Amino acid sequence: MSIFTDFADVHWAASAAAGMLTDCTPRGKPTIYVKFEEPDLLDMNGSQSKEYLIEYRQKDMPFLVEGFSLSITERDGTIAKYTVRKPPYVDPSRGQDGTYRCAVLTRDRARDS
Repeated sequence: MSIFTDFADVHWAASAAAGMLTDCTPRGKPTIYVKFEEPDLLDMNGSQSKEYLIEYRQKDMPFLVEGFSLSITERDGTIAKYTVRKPPYVDPSRGQDGTYRCAVLTRDRARDS
């Protein structure tokens, strides 16, 4: 294990302990922690939409692919279902070694309730 990997594990555990991460349960797998974001986006016409994004440790979900289903605990404590909309990727602004990956999600309204 490298020094960076050790640091990444400590960083992730500290982020979880500080309440900066939320529970995520990949279909058929144990629950893990992810960073969940829901930024509002504006298009060229001024229309507003919501984007759903997770950041996660690659080693926690190496199997994550487009179309995979996840259950995520939202800020209000409700559990919502999401589907990975685009293939997971490494965001250069968050580090380029592949320890952390990002995935864009779609909220699955058909299964909410």
